[in-house]
Formats: sequence, C-alpha cells, structure tokens
Amino acid sequence: CIYYVNHAFATIFGYDSPEEIFGKLGPFDLIHPDDREYMSTVIQRRVSGELKNEPARWHGLRKDGRTITVESLSTPTHYEGRLVLLGTLRDVTERESARERLEAVQRIYRQAIEAAGAVPYRLDFTTGRYEFPSELICDLTGFSAEELTWEFFSSRVTERITHYPVVDPERAAGIETLDLALPPEEIARRERLRKLLSGEARLYRSEYKFQRKDGRWVWLLDSAVIEDDASGKPTAS
Repeated sequence: CIYYVNHAFATIFGYDSPEEIFGKLGPFDLIHPDDREYMSTVIQRRVSGELKNEPARWHGLRKDGRTITVESLSTPTHYEGRLVLLGTLRDVTERESARERLEAVQRIYRQAIEAAGAVPYRLDFTTGRYEFPSELICDLTGFSAEELTWEFFSSRVTERITHYPVVDPERAAGIETLDLALPPEEIARRERLRKLLSGEARLYRSEYKFQRKDGRWVWLLDSAVIEDDASGKPTAS
C-alpha cells in the first residue's frame, strides 16, 4: 500500500490529487506489467539494504493508461512501526524519448557511413590529432587511430588535390590588387582558400595519394566541414 505521495507525484501519474492514490493503490498499480517483476526485485533489494544509491528506471502507468518512463530512488525506514520505503521519483519520459531519437539518427548515419565504406573523424587543429569513433581507419590505412596525427598523415601523402568551394570569378578577381597580376585560375583559388579559412565557406574536399602501412598506395577522398569555437575561430574539422 502507498502511504503518502505529494501533488507532484499525483500529477506525474495523471491523478487530480494525492488522495486518489495513497491508501487506495499499491506500488504495482502504477508499474507497467512488463516491469513489475524487475521492480519487485528492486524493492526487495532496497528493503534488504543491498541496493542503496542507484536509481531505478522503469515504466509507469498513468491513470489514463499512457506509459511513462520514471526514475526512482528510495531507502528503507520505519513508519508507524512498519518497515517502509521512503523515496523520490521523477518523470524522465521526454529525456528518454530524446535519447532514443538521437540514438536512432546516429544509428542511421553510422549505417550509411559504413555502407559507403567511409571513416568518420574529427581533426583538432590545435593538437593536430585525429579522433576516430571506429576502428575502420585501420582497415583503410593500416595504421591505428593512435598512430595517425595530421603531421604523420601528411608525411605519407605524395599527391594532393583540394577542391575548394566554388565562388564567383568576378568577385574573386577583385579581392586584392596583387591578385590582378595572377592568372585567373590562381585568383579564384586564392579566394576559395580565403573563404574557407575566414569561415565564409564550411565544406571542402581533398584527394590524397597515401601510402598505407603495408606499403601499398591508395587514393583517399577526404570531405570535411570546418568547426568553430564560441568566438568563431576555426578549431577542428
């Protein structure tokens, strides 16, 4: 039997007042059938003192029949000569829904990247080190994530083709007086590079002729987006 709840508890479960719950409902009336066996074990471990500071996450049943996700934490104590559990509970339904949506999106992106044979990464411009969320980089290059820094990667490259964002040639031709003495293709290239480093352009692609650890040569296509810090300074890609 539930001896006491406050208005916040009643609201979480869709009841108009605490009086609808305490003295009338038991804990399992508010627990989804799928989680009742699990919560029975949790309650037994709470009472015995085996489970102390670890919150329990479970699915609750609202008055209208809807399912919610809650977290509870309780401790055994005595009330009117009886051993009871005194605890707190919070509704984490929205947080769990957001987490599930994020995991679903990440799963889709991960499957798409793996299906394309690509390797996601993050390059820190300050340290020159890569972060790889998977071991696929080893399959691609023969080197582990720990071995690859930007300096080491560059030392294995003999040819590089960089595709900067396309810009208006007329606008590119007027950026600096000095550029007027350069061939048109060099003027456009300088403006594309300026736009990239200044933050006006975010995406670039490069092709590298790279020597793998086993000595074989491969061409790698690198597509990256510039990442800024809070002040707008490029810090990673």
